[in-house]
Amino acid sequence: MHAATAGREDIAARFSHDETFHALRLEPYLEATARAHSSLSGALMGQRRSVSDTKRALVLGDFSPKNILVRPRGPVFLNVECARYGAPCFDLAFYLDHLLLKSLHLRAARAELLARWMRPRTPNSAPRLGSCAARSRHARRSCCLA
Repeated sequence: MHAATAGREDIAARFSHDETFHALRLEPYLEATARAHSSLSGALMGQRRSVSDTKRALVLGDFSPKNILVRPRGPVFLNVECARYGAPCFDLAFYLDHLLLKSLHLRAARAELLARWMRPRTPNSAPRLGSCAARSRHARRSCCLA
């Protein structure tokens, strides 16, 4: 999705939802955390500016396993109210954050979720949709990405 929409002015015009993205993602995550932890404020606000200023591709803004339906002809993404034309790294960071938080909540799936979180990422090894059939019940509910 990111590669297919990169540099597309028509997509950028249709998804110029900066105010919604700021209200639902930047303010409650980065800005609120910066206010609560002043020692991290500079780094967090720097990330906020970078994410806010980058206009590279379509970003879902709520990219997590629970918002992906795996279909034979490809994935269907749900909950796109935060979608905007922006920084694709936000989707990957949001997804990895989801796995990290799930690993704290679902003890039975912790090792598998943390292993996925720690896997090195390169442009050619980004998470891809895969089969959940062999995974534990908890991992299937929380993560259907290979």
